[in-house]
Amino acid sequence: MYCKPIDANTAEKYTLRQLKADNPDVSFPKSVLDGSLDEATLNARLVDYGVYPYNVPAAPVFDAATEAVQEGSILNNEGVWTLQWLVVPLTQAELDELAAQAFEDGVRADTILQNFMALGPVGIENYIDVNSTNLANANEILKKLAKIVWLSSNRQF
Repeated sequence: MYCKPIDANTAEKYTLRQLKADNPDVSFPKSVLDGSLDEATLNARLVDYGVYPYNVPAAPVFDAATEAVQEGSILNNEGVWTLQWLVVPLTQAELDELAAQAFEDGVRADTILQNFMALGPVGIENYIDVNSTNLANANEILKKLAKIVWLSSNRQF
């Protein structure tokens, strides 16, 4: 990922396609544009055009129930260009959408749990015997059972 400085401290994302468009009179070797050139050599050549690689750190921890993470500016930190992350509060519309989705998921989960529990112990055992014919199927059944256990422990019926 590359950036082009706007000033000494801030840069904007920049692509090799933009480099070619911004320099129509320059004949770039195919290896510069097709990604076949090793990264160190490519980075060294791009510096001649004021284009630099930038780091993308891991996104910060945030509360997904009330916040979102967005890309911020690309800033120069002692000669290293680095993307900044912003943790922003969710809008009321986003909060409403999350609440509606949680309700829908809860109704769906309640239905799955009720249908499975309605089988009773013998029915559940038969379900497992019939549907666990190979390791992949057994794995899916285990995931389903784990979800059911989690749902039953987190809900009051």
